[in-house]
Amino acid sequence: MAAAQGLTPMRGRWLLNLALLALVAVLAALAWWPQRRGAEPPAPPLAAVQRDAVRRIEIVRGDDTLLVERDEGGRWWLAGTPRLPADGAKVESVLGLAATPSEQRYPVADLDLTQFGLDPPRVTLRLGEAELALGDAEPISGRRYIRVGDTLHLVSTGVFATLTAGRDAWISPQLVPEGAELEAVRLPDGVTVRRTDGGWAREPQAEGVGEAALADFADGWRLARAFEAGMDADPPPAGEVVTLVLEGLGERRFVIVQREPELVLRRLDLPVRYRFTRFTAERLLAPPKGEAAGGKASEGRESG
Repeated sequence: MAAAQGLTPMRGRWLLNLALLALVAVLAALAWWPQRRGAEPPAPPLAAVQRDAVRRIEIVRGDDTLLVERDEGGRWWLAGTPRLPADGAKVESVLGLAATPSEQRYPVADLDLTQFGLDPPRVTLRLGEAELALGDAEPISGRRYIRVGDTLHLVSTGVFATLTAGRDAWISPQLVPEGAELEAVRLPDGVTVRRTDGGWAREPQAEGVGEAALADFADGWRLARAFEAGMDADPPPAGEVVTLVLEGLGERRFVIVQREPELVLRRLDLPVRYRFTRFTAERLLAPPKGEAAGGKASEGRESG
């Protein structure tokens, strides 16, 4: 009994030492692991594709093929009839897939590709000469199986929804093409905001309208992105017209289909409609007014 009582404190110290030793081992492992990971080479990309050299993107989804082509000016278009401006953000996300790191790789020689949704593939993407076949998502991690040549890759990517979207979803939601310079905005009420050598000017002039307000108004049109853009097979209706003048590209004219509850614009030279929120509509259709101009406008409405 006395011997048992004497061993208890010794055993306790032994257990304490063992616990401290384990803690030291864990801390050492935590300090070593990042260094170990840092020493690992970066994962290779899916495919060697020079983005700037790609002029044609082909997306095959079953019996449906979407073609996107780049013109000499660097702008992307949806091929077909009618040829429509493509959403640059979607194009960039698809081009970026080739550079996505391959997290795991397997030779396809001994694999049954039907188990990975690759025989046939869910989507085949061709970026110039490079071909990427997209299959199913891995059920636990959500990573996507992608075949490139003789290798099956497992990658983290969210581009599959973009690749399977319909043609309408690929129409550019921008009224002013990316990179284009806006020279003037002509509104239905006769007001024009025009770029000058030193900034922006309003026609007719309105006392009290500052340069910053005019630049902000022009930027509203230059950067406007519809929350929805889509084909409109019907002829454009008669109505008020907004004209955007673009440097080197001429005019873009849009008829106002409706103002509320959402602003709907219909491009006159292409069968495309754009839908904007009420907040955006208020910014686009209300030109900057000075105190004098606002007073005159109010007087005009009252007398009419």
